Amino acid sequence: MKIPLSLFLFVCLPVSADTIKLIDGTTYEDCKILFRQGEEIVLEYPDPQTPSIKRETRIKEYDVLKHIKSTPADYEFKKIMRKAARLGEMTPQDRTETLQAVIDFLEKHPAYPQAAQLEELADSLRDAARIPEETPEGDAKQTTPLTDAKKPQTDSALDKERFAYDREANRLYNAMMEHTRAERNVEAMQMFTLLEQFKGSAAYVKAYPEAGRLAVTLQTQWTRQRDALLKQQQERNRQMDRMSPQKQEQASKYLAKWRNEQQTVSNNLANEAKKKKWNWYTPPEDNMAATTSALHLAETVSERLARPIEQTGNRPGQLTPLIIDFWQQIDSGDLSQAKGTLKKIETAGMPPSYLEPLKNALLPQKATPAATKELP
Repeated sequence: MKIPLSLFLFVCLPVSADTIKLIDGTTYEDCKILFRQGEEIVLEYPDPQTPSIKRETRIKEYDVLKHIKSTPADYEFKKIMRKAARLGEMTPQDRTETLQAVIDFLEKHPAYPQAAQLEELADSLRDAARIPEETPEGDAKQTTPLTDAKKPQTDSALDKERFAYDREANRLYNAMMEHTRAERNVEAMQMFTLLEQFKGSAAYVKAYPEAGRLAVTLQTQWTRQRDALLKQQQERNRQMDRMSPQKQEQASKYLAKWRNEQQTVSNNLANEAKKKKWNWYTPPEDNMAATTSALHLAETVSERLARPIEQTGNRPGQLTPLIIDFWQQIDSGDLSQAKGTLKKIETAGMPPSYLEPLKNALLPQKATPAATKELP
C-alpha cells in the first residue's frame, strides 16, 4: 500500500507551539511567549541543534512581522496526523476511527488551511480498507468497507425523495446553527451561503436574520483586525526610519517578499472558498490582503441582509408549503390540482434536480398485469 509522504510531516511537532517572524527575516518556530515587559517580549524556543534544550531571547514587539498562533484546531489536526503516520500498521477499527475523526474535523473546520491534506488522508484510509487482509493461514479476508456518512434511518425512502429539497435545506440550516452555537461564525456563514440556493425553503427564512447578525459580527471583528494591522504598519515604518540605510534596504526587501507571500495566501484562500461555493474564509490575523478581502465581503453581505426578507424578491419560503400541498393532492388523487401546484413550484424557481420526483408523480402509472389462472 502506498502511503503519502505528507502524512508523516507532523509526527514530531509539539502539541502547542507558535511561530514568530521578525522584520529582519529571523524566525522562531515552536516557541512560546513567557511574558511581556514594556515593549519587549521574552520568548522560549528550542535550540536549533538540540531541540530538547530550551533557549530564551528578548525581542522588541514592533520588530514582530508575523505571529502565527496555535489553535485548538491545530492541536486536533496534529493529533490526527500522528495517527496517520501509523497508517500501514492500522487495524480496520483504527482506520474506521481515524477516518471518522477526519470527517468530523472537516465538518467542524471546512476552511482549515490543511483541509486538502486531510482529504488526501481520508482517501488513503478508504484505499487501505479496500485491500483484503490476510488471515493467519495466508488466505485473503475481505475487510469491511469504510463509510463516511451518518445517514438518518428514520424517514422512509419515499419521503426522502418527495421532500429532498426541504431535507437538504434543513440539513444546511442545522449545520449553520450548530456552528453559530459554537461561535464558528465563518463556518456558519459558509453554510448560509449554500442555503441561499434554497431560498424557497422555510429553513432559509429562519436563517436569514441570524445570517445578518453574523455578517455584522464578522464585519466588526475584521474591521478591528484591519485597524490593528494598519497601526502595526505605521509603527514598523517609524522603526525603519530609524534604521541605517543598509538595514533599511534589507528590511524593505524582506517586507516586499513577505507582502507577496501574503497576497498569495489571500488568493489561495479566496480561490479555495470559491471552489466550494461559499466564498467565506478566516483571514490570518497578520494578513492585510486577506483581511481586507474578507472585510469587503462581510460589509457587502451585511448591507444586503439588512433589508427585510420580504424585499428580497420572489417570495422567500414559498416552496415549502407548495411542496406539501402538491404531495397531498397526489395522495388524494387530485391530479388536476397537482398540475397547477407544480406550475407554481416551477415558477418559484425550484432547481431542476429536485423537480424530477414531482414530474414523475404526474406520469401515468403502469398497470400491474392481472394474474392469470391456469386452466385444469
